[in-house]
Amino acid sequence: MRASTAARSILALALAALAGAAAAQNKPPVFTSLQPAQARAPDAPVGDSERAMGTYALAVFNTQPFEFPASGGADPIPLTVYTIGLRHWTKRPLPPFRNLGWDAGVGLVFRRSSVTSPQAGELQTDDGPALSGFGLHLGLPLAVTHHRHATFEVVPEFDVIYAREKIPALDAGGDATEYEGWAARLGARAGFEIYFGFVGLPQLAIEASLGVSLTYDSVKTKVGPIERSNRTWGIQTLRGNEPWSIFTGSVAAMYHF
Repeated sequence: MRASTAARSILALALAALAGAAAAQNKPPVFTSLQPAQARAPDAPVGDSERAMGTYALAVFNTQPFEFPASGGADPIPLTVYTIGLRHWTKRPLPPFRNLGWDAGVGLVFRRSSVTSPQAGELQTDDGPALSGFGLHLGLPLAVTHHRHATFEVVPEFDVIYAREKIPALDAGGDATEYEGWAARLGARAGFEIYFGFVGLPQLAIEASLGVSLTYDSVKTKVGPIERSNRTWGIQTLRGNEPWSIFTGSVAAMYHF
């Protein structure tokens, strides 16, 4: 009796093992946590700054004022050249920098005037002050790090400015005052290119930066037969445009396309 009971127990265990093996064969495989669910593209953009790499931007660069020193004749008129052009960010790295780019811009000032006044009972029109200027801007922006809405960058840059002014004599029979000069400025800035993706405008960017510049000015003044020349050079730290300058109309703005 005991033998038959043991035999039935062994048979029941064997049947249960066979049933478990059959169920295991029909069960789908189980993936462990060591198998990744989905591979992420290594060059997938993570923010506005990386999306801007490889694009062109229409840029308004920093203003370039040119000041003539007074030299005994009529006082010079302040002149400012606004350089506009393109910024291009490449996708190429330049170790240790993340990306390499270039800036190129030109500026032009041209102004003529006339003065009408009574002379001997008649209206007479004479030439008024005239001024003109030309500017060229070149830069080499280098991206140090990318953030979601900003790129920290270093920008070596070079500017050349030419300006000319002619101011008529204040009194009849006097001599006109003529100013002519050019300036070269070599320097570098460091700061942020901030993108407006946080308000739905990732193509719009502005710069906030500080820098240093080496300057050289050469100016010639002529009043009648008397001619003077003045040459100066110096080095100075610069304050670039702040982000809030967009509300005052004097900001280095860029639109990427």
